[in-house]
Amino acid sequence: MRLLIVIPHYFKPDPEGTSLYASRLADPVSRIAGLNATLVGLHRYFGPNHCGLDGRRLDGDKPVPRLDIVILTVKGANVLESIGVSPRHYEVAYFDGDPMMLGFEVHRVMRERIGAYDYYGYVEDDLIIDDPAFFEKLSWFQERFGPRTLLQPVRYELSASGTLARIAIDRDISADQLSPFRRPDQRLVLSAQNGGGVQEFRIASNPHSGCHFVSEQQLRLWIEQPCFYDRDVSWRGPIESSNTLAAGKVFDIYKAGAPNPWLLAIQHSGVRFASLGAPSEDYGESPILTYAQDGFASAGRIAHDHSDSTGAFKSLGTLTSELRNLRLQFDLLRSSRRELARHLVRALLRRQPPPIRGDARG
Repeated sequence: MRLLIVIPHYFKPDPEGTSLYASRLADPVSRIAGLNATLVGLHRYFGPNHCGLDGRRLDGDKPVPRLDIVILTVKGANVLESIGVSPRHYEVAYFDGDPMMLGFEVHRVMRERIGAYDYYGYVEDDLIIDDPAFFEKLSWFQERFGPRTLLQPVRYELSASGTLARIAIDRDISADQLSPFRRPDQRLVLSAQNGGGVQEFRIASNPHSGCHFVSEQQLRLWIEQPCFYDRDVSWRGPIESSNTLAAGKVFDIYKAGAPNPWLLAIQHSGVRFASLGAPSEDYGESPILTYAQDGFASAGRIAHDHSDSTGAFKSLGTLTSELRNLRLQFDLLRSSRRELARHLVRALLRRQPPPIRGDARG
């Protein structure tokens, strides 16, 4: 399988909350965790590095899969330095225009690279594929129902504390909102034999999934249409329009129905929608993420107290490293009365404390 996945990504602190761009409204730790999980999820099943401890591939003589990931972003407005993934696992393409229009540039990149892949994907920077048969299912669907049909995954969130659950997060939308996706000749229900039974697919009551994936044949068909890359922002806003309206102008969008509505699914990182949409349940984040957020907040306060005249933000890696070093120095002072006495005397004499003796690395 040869895959091109293009991810629009933008993050810039916005304390006033004035931006309409969704990623500005989240804390940096969540953005880092989300983008990391997106990349890890793609490489889990579709990347080339599947091997044992000795480095040998476990796939035998099977062709090495090709996974090319392009992160579309804006210089100085991203979390790439902090995601912990080697840059050799993805490419970075910078966009100089309005960041709200990043999603439309995904289609430009797809067009520039047509002919080299089996599937081309637009994936928001906090979506996680955890299904090794994901693209096989897309191919199966297209073979049976033709290139003008597009199967979208159900988008869900996983609660990792409180009530443990998988929650589908995209509600049905109104007829007015659906009107751009409706055409007189559409089939409302499709069905096919699958796994010993009949699987239904229904015209989507909410076509938005934060992503879409098209085959080589579908991309060529799409590019031939005058609406391709028209940058039409008329459905909800630029993000949703580039992601869903653009595809819906050409393809009839379906989602799985009975008996298995989870046939094709994709995880949305966190529980932002689930926790708001179902207040009677306690859907919570991973405790580890909560600890990381607390650590970042502590590091941020330290950085603010020691900021330079420009007040520039430091990267999460720098902040956490500084916080760790400060804690190590504190532990050394606490364990050594001599060091503590020296620093106390220096402080009383209003002199700068000398460097702590010993190896702060412990």
